[in-house]
Amino acid sequence: MNAKDLELLIYNPFHLSKILHHFLSGVLSLDDKGVKSELIYLVIPFVLDEKVCYKLQNLNINSRLNVIIENKSYEVFMSQLNEIILYTKKKTKHSLILLASATNMTFDDYIKIEEKISFKKEDDKILKDIYKASYNLGMLIAKEDCIIIMKKLRINQL
Repeated sequence: MNAKDLELLIYNPFHLSKILHHFLSGVLSLDDKGVKSELIYLVIPFVLDEKVCYKLQNLNINSRLNVIIENKSYEVFMSQLNEIILYTKKKTKHSLILLASATNMTFDDYIKIEEKISFKKEDDKILKDIYKASYNLGMLIAKEDCIIIMKKLRINQL
């Protein structure tokens, strides 16, 4: 399997749409409005980074986004976040379209799904961990204001 084949598997829109669905479920567990549409582009970079994903899987339910931002071991990831967002933005859009065709969603200033899903129902251990990280990221994002998140992460590419 060459690098291009591997990239196609990792960025498969069906796989990414499930990651986004779990993220939105995590957001809705704390905020009925949903997530600011700009913030949806953070999901794929955070969840597909191995170190960050592992941290997200093992978060305390009371954690805030600072556990990642202030951790020195994520400095390289944080310094490249804007470039990663640009790289994954189109893939996120395609996955959102796929998700919208599979479940009822509303798009305006906020993105909201009608049907929440649980990572606990996933049988595959690897996927379950990824979905849990995505769900937990949704909970972290729901606890903070959009502008504060963008400032903390130094986002300028949304």
